[in-house]
Amino acid sequence: MNKNKIKYFVDVLMGVFFLILFFTGLMKWPSKTFGNTIPPGIVSIIHDYSGIFLGIIVAAHLIMNLSWIINMTKKVFLKKFELKS
Repeated sequence: MNKNKIKYFVDVLMGVFFLILFFTGLMKWPSKTFGNTIPPGIVSIIHDYSGIFLGIIVAAHLIMNLSWIINMTKKVFLKKFELKS
């Protein structure tokens, strides 16, 4: 599998886990957002594990894009220093 396909897969997984976290977070909201149709224990477990998986996937995403992040950071800071000189 080439690097771009892996990056795409990681990005899709980040989106999926973000949506799971978002909706389970709404379900855990103190008000009766969704009518409490799902037991809160299950929602908390799904929410917690989704958060762990999202953290792992975000770390993988950052590692795969580290060279781009470093290059862009250098460009931003070099432009700032050039303007002040």
